[in-house]
Amino acid sequence: MFGKLIYVEKNVTIKGYKNIEISTKCKIFQGTILDATNGKIILSNNVTICVNSIINSAGGYISIDSGTTVGDLCNLYGQGGLKIGKNIIDSINSL
Repeated sequence: MFGKLIYVEKNVTIKGYKNIEISTKCKIFQGTILDATNGKIILSNNVTICVNSIINSAGGYISIDSGTTVGDLCNLYGQGGLKIGKNIIDSINSL
C-alpha cells in the first residue's frame, strides 16, 4: 500500500513490495534498500529515509512512526520486531 506524494530517488532497491506500507509524504533517498522479502515494513506519514540506509525486516517487522528521520548509512533489522516512535532522528551508529 502506498500513500500520496511519495518521493523516491534513483538507485533505491525495494524487495518484497507487497509487504511494505509507505504512507503520505515519505521521502526515500538514493542508495537505500527496503527489504521486506520475509516480514513487513511500515513507514508512517512524513518519514524520511536518508542516503544508503538499509531497512530489512529480516523475518520480523519494522514500523517507523510519523515525522521520523532515519539518517545516512543507518542499518535497521527487524528480526525481533522494531518500532521507532514519532519525531525521532536516528543517525549513523546510534542503534
